[in-house]
Amino acid sequence: MVPLVNDVENITVDIDMANEKFYTVAGSVASRELQDFIFTYDVKSISADQTMNQLDSLKRIGAPDSTLLNLTNRKNEALKELNEYMKRMMTDASQPVVAAFVLGRSAKTLPQPEFETALNSLTQKYAGDSNLAEMKKRYNAYKEQVAKIKEQQEQQNAWIGKKAPDLILPDVNGKKVSIASFKGKYVLVDFWASWCPPCRAENPNVVAAFNKYKDKNFTILGVSLDKKKENWIQAIKEDQLKWTQVSDLAYWDSKAVVAFNFTGIPYNVLIDPDGTVVGEALRGEELENKLHEIFLK
Repeated sequence: MVPLVNDVENITVDIDMANEKFYTVAGSVASRELQDFIFTYDVKSISADQTMNQLDSLKRIGAPDSTLLNLTNRKNEALKELNEYMKRMMTDASQPVVAAFVLGRSAKTLPQPEFETALNSLTQKYAGDSNLAEMKKRYNAYKEQVAKIKEQQEQQNAWIGKKAPDLILPDVNGKKVSIASFKGKYVLVDFWASWCPPCRAENPNVVAAFNKYKDKNFTILGVSLDKKKENWIQAIKEDQLKWTQVSDLAYWDSKAVVAFNFTGIPYNVLIDPDGTVVGEALRGEELENKLHEIFLK
């Protein structure tokens, strides 16, 4: 695909599929800016992605904190370089359509306050541009929706500081297991399902946390919202979930949903040795940071 900006009568495109930069544009300044951005963005984003993938891999095998810290700094620098480049491109773009294209890419990595600043700046600079106006309209609608969801979750799922309700469900062998039986340990009650792609994507982070802290009075209780036992067991095996797993195989009618009143998965609560919830909805780095705070003070 060769994207062009239709801003002049004559545009020349040269294609060379043997070259990594497989096309060049002449005649259109905006098209040339777009071409330069696409190829430069690809190089910088690949570098950032590779660093993040390395960091994820090292977390899974329980690499030393010093190694993780070094790679985290490299990841942050790569993302900073990518984001600074996109902010310069948005400022220097000769056409609003180019700025809007860059803005769309920046939504993936730019911190939300900086994204909002860029969006507001561009919509003011190009007040008559319908594309940017539509982007702002959609973003504002998204923010409103997120705020409503967050408000609902805070009202319904504010477990931190409260005693966790007891929940008794059968494990893979049919034996009844209760949350109360883990009293005396920190336990992460992890709600998931084999049919849930975000849950499966999050599982490597949960595995890394288990491997790193399992010898520090910490364990995990997996609670699945599966419907079919064979799918549940297969997912446990594939994702190498080596902690206790329970499920009533009742999907969203599970007793777990009623007890903890959550509306989406993956979801979890971290319970302290006395049975009080000290963490909620901990994903990715949030989970690692919370466990680090507790065990590696």
